[in-house]
Amino acid sequence: MTMPDERIGCPSASTFGRLNDCPGSFSLGKAAPPQQSSAAATFGTNVHAGCAGEKPMAALTESEQETVKALLVQHEQLLQTFTDEGWKVVEKCIERRYWDEATESRWSGKADVVYILQKDEQDIALIIDYKSTRYTTNAAESLQLAALATLVDRDARSELTAAHVALVFPDGYDIAMYDADGLELASEECKRLVDRATITETNNRTPSPDAC
Repeated sequence: MTMPDERIGCPSASTFGRLNDCPGSFSLGKAAPPQQSSAAATFGTNVHAGCAGEKPMAALTESEQETVKALLVQHEQLLQTFTDEGWKVVEKCIERRYWDEATESRWSGKADVVYILQKDEQDIALIIDYKSTRYTTNAAESLQLAALATLVDRDARSELTAAHVALVFPDGYDIAMYDADGLELASEECKRLVDRATITETNNRTPSPDAC
């Protein structure tokens, strides 16, 4: 039995780049018919499922298996940079969806992996987003990662001293950091973006090659 998509009717962090370019694309997207998945999208979906342990390696193609293995190696190397500095893992979440509220709508984001790390009575988050290629915005400029950082911080009752966000590629990773002030600012900006996309008076369509 297929479970209903809990995101239906609510903005998701994965679309924040597009919504920032064209707030009206949210209402247009809800009215548009479902789109067929491309070969690249199917590859990415299978790789993510393999990394999460949701699909056995034997069910993946050879190329998908190689990508999964490479991503997990980079993941472990990234995590080790924190544990080598004395940070201890106190919580790990895989493929968890986090929620927050804006003025007229809930919004959410699903993180591939989230670690809560602790040292000297301080808590930080390490948020990992797997990418099978490097054709993407860098970590510091990713609105999706900014949104995930604020969602994880809200889930931690805004008690994180920092959130580190990382794009993990098969051949490396790109990482950025939000301190407590940065998390608060990013949260406010995310809610303003959700409002622009969901409130009728502000969700104007601004077509462009990036937004469409």
